[in-house]
Amino acid sequence: MTEAAETRIVRAFFDLAGRRGIDGTTTREIARRAAVNEVTLFRQFGGKAGLTREALRRLMPVGLIEAYPAEVDASTPERAAAGLVACLSFLRDLLRDRPEVLAFALGECLRHPELAAEIAPTPRAAKVLLERALLTAAPQLRPEVDPTAAVLCLQGLVFMTGLWHQTGMVTLPEAEWDALLAAAVRPLIAWKKGGAQ
Repeated sequence: MTEAAETRIVRAFFDLAGRRGIDGTTTREIARRAAVNEVTLFRQFGGKAGLTREALRRLMPVGLIEAYPAEVDASTPERAAAGLVACLSFLRDLLRDRPEVLAFALGECLRHPELAAEIAPTPRAAKVLLERALLTAAPQLRPEVDPTAAVLCLQGLVFMTGLWHQTGMVTLPEAEWDALLAAAVRPLIAWKKGGAQ
């Protein structure tokens, strides 16, 4: 099977399952949408379970997150804050550019807990990215900042606000979202007297 045919199958699956859920989508519909024989789908992916895993593997942005340079310039409080905000903005933009992937992954994970292992690498990669960013920003962080709590709070802010924004529960213009991220980072930094906050 060609890479183009595989991609068509994965895209057809994702388009159909994104609207109807995995259980509401048949392999016959997927094959028809992808313009392949249903037998080809089974040979290549072994059925919907294998196709689901492959779709999540291809569509979740783990590789992009892992490739992001998380080292923050901690030479000044302002630069450390800007570096942390840049990491958060990067994660926000990834989610905003792939809203259907995150919603599909979370929705189907609730219905199919066995998919958690396929979805977990994305939030895990985001957590590692933020841990590295905080580690390199450490010289400018307030001494009482708990890095583990800070990572979970920042990650939750980005992921949950992204989901709410996608579903229309919260509508944030870009500038407002940028200000929200900066406000979340501000209390972590040990600002010098008279320095920018």
